[in-house]
Amino acid sequence: MAQIRVAIASDTQLFAEGLARILAGQEGITLLPGWRPEPTSAAPARGHPDILVADARMEGALALCAAVHRRGCRPRPILVGIESDGGRALQALEAGVRGLLGRASSSMDLLKAIRVVHEGQVWAGSATIAHGLDELASLRETTRPAESALAALSPRERQVARYAATGLTNKDIAARLDISEGTVKAHLSRVFERLGVRGRAELAAHYHHLAADTPGDTR
Repeated sequence: MAQIRVAIASDTQLFAEGLARILAGQEGITLLPGWRPEPTSAAPARGHPDILVADARMEGALALCAAVHRRGCRPRPILVGIESDGGRALQALEAGVRGLLGRASSSMDLLKAIRVVHEGQVWAGSATIAHGLDELASLRETTRPAESALAALSPRERQVARYAATGLTNKDIAARLDISEGTVKAHLSRVFERLGVRGRAELAAHYHHLAADTPGDTR
């Protein structure tokens, strides 16, 4: 059985030790103690984790998740101890977090999340999902005026917007469209301005609804 390599990020030793005890000896999981992200490393190397379990109460937790997410597909971040709040969940997803566990989550929830996220899926508790859906509905209502602006986007801007709305990183979008990451950032800045959204989370909240029948939204 292929091993899922897991690292823990927390500034609270008791929290980190508790997670380590949960993961120790679990079939299919290998804990990487003392792992630290290397900003200069553009791709995962041997010994790098597949999953990063981060303490949501740690200072800079979201920034850390965003930093490792920008490096590529590994490690995939899971945030533990997040409040059941839609806005906080959307911020986490925007930062590249692929697993969300609330404070009431169990050790079984954590193990399931690790395996689900490792398979490339997103995992979240039911309360977090419910609050997140409420937040998305609210965002959709407040961003409906952006529909007329969507038609003003260039074909390339619509491509970039669509890829960003599905969760692809700037690096992934650049590779798919054969353009530079700087060009992707420039397109996204114009998309955010023209649609009147504040970031990727709001873009994802309403883009597919607005773009369903928009001409020129080619793959």
